[in-house]
Amino acid sequence: EIAFTLYRDSARKDVAILAKSVFDNLINDRGHQIEIEEDYSVTLTDDKGENAGTPSKGQAGIIALSLITALSRNSVTNAPIILDSPMAGLDDDHKMKVWSFVNELADQVILFVFPGEYKEDHRKHFKKHLVKEYTLHKKEGIFSANIVEGHHPEYFKGGK
Repeated sequence: EIAFTLYRDSARKDVAILAKSVFDNLINDRGHQIEIEEDYSVTLTDDKGENAGTPSKGQAGIIALSLITALSRNSVTNAPIILDSPMAGLDDDHKMKVWSFVNELADQVILFVFPGEYKEDHRKHFKKHLVKEYTLHKKEGIFSANIVEGHHPEYFKGGK
């Protein structure tokens, strides 16, 4: 039991260090940090280390991405990361940072993004890391979509 406790505490410390580092690299507001609690809950703090209140939607997304990255890298398994709308609530600067970071998340990352989240400027940051890419093609008036292999911006409302 002592060995387990030591391993658990060491792993939590490693997760906290990496999550804080990822957060610091992705967030624009240098006046905020994150603290990882014993139960892995995350608190947004100000530059004095005091609770900074409820994070904005964008901050919450960066916090989640930071913790997911740290947990994945410290896991004993090499599982893929699946993210649904990871750019929701982010401004353009944060979106660009996250798109540049996507290839560092894990060996395999599966993203579900909407056209407004996925533009050619963003795509160029990780295109060389793509193994497969699919586009959902929803036809007007139909409540279903076809899965089409490849990048097809012509299916996006509003184009590229």
